[in-house]
Amino acid sequence: MQQNTARIGLLFAIVLAVAAMASIAFNAQAVLFQANLAYFLLSAALFLSSIAIWVYSWGYVIRKSNSSISWKDIFRAGFASMHGALAPMQLGAEALRSIQLKQSTSLPLKESIASSAVVKGSKFLVTGIAALVAFALLVLQYAYWDELLWFTVRGQLDALLFYSLLGGFLVILSAIALFLIPFRKNGFQSAIRWLNGRGKPIPFSSTISTFLQSYENQSKRLAKPTIAFVMLLSALSWTLELAALYFAFASLNAFIEWNTLLSLAVLISVLEKAPFTPRGLGLVELVSFQFLAYYPSTPLNSAQIVAVLVLFGVVRVVVPTLLSVGLSAHWFGRKHKAS
Repeated sequence: MQQNTARIGLLFAIVLAVAAMASIAFNAQAVLFQANLAYFLLSAALFLSSIAIWVYSWGYVIRKSNSSISWKDIFRAGFASMHGALAPMQLGAEALRSIQLKQSTSLPLKESIASSAVVKGSKFLVTGIAALVAFALLVLQYAYWDELLWFTVRGQLDALLFYSLLGGFLVILSAIALFLIPFRKNGFQSAIRWLNGRGKPIPFSSTISTFLQSYENQSKRLAKPTIAFVMLLSALSWTLELAALYFAFASLNAFIEWNTLLSLAVLISVLEKAPFTPRGLGLVELVSFQFLAYYPSTPLNSAQIVAVLVLFGVVRVVVPTLLSVGLSAHWFGRKHKAS
């Protein structure tokens, strides 16, 4: 716990230093000092609510096959593990959440991780749908394909940022495939047989095989109405994140068109999954800045854009992480000392 706290503290120091330098460079601190505190707090509350909906979805899937698991233990593990999302692709949160739930309930790790994969896959599917809608709206508004392609593929993004976007999309597409495959007739059985046969020399092949089997079993236990309800919850969670982003803009009296806001939310969702930095820190801000600065419909200057990105960075990273570290120390640290 102390090592994690020290690592998080160092990361925060670096993030705050970079945010401060960017704010000074673009004279954004003057904009930040004028922020509407009520809207900022509302943005943070909406973002935390989106996490609460996600945790509820995870617990809902778990309790379909393990009704003895209490909601109290589920929400404790869910909120106390938010700082694990600082791992690349946010995989640390999945592991930490499942470990903490096992400590309090003895639920096997494979079952809680499989349940988490079901919910994460549905959330990624919602993100993919939102991406298609956002792209369609942009194309309808900006009927110049060459310039749109130039921003997304050609020289507007340097190699690191382009491959970060590509990496995030690949993670999302992989999660969507993982979510959908178990509902096919044969599911993962071909892959499991291969891993248990010719794939044995591959490192962790038995672990992957066990996870795929557990995930398929968990998915097939869920009736279609349950899957539909999980999808609805994922859509609600994503919508709350979008609302949190809107009020981050509103807190600085900076407003953009809804289709641009939707596109920005999709970009952030994708870049958070890029397997390079924790929660896409740095990548989210760089690409978002370029995106907002490029499109002519954005009525914001550079100082306003930087101020919004810094403020939303606090909402999506700093607030959940500090809350999570405090709750984890209070709930699980005290329990560890007692034992």
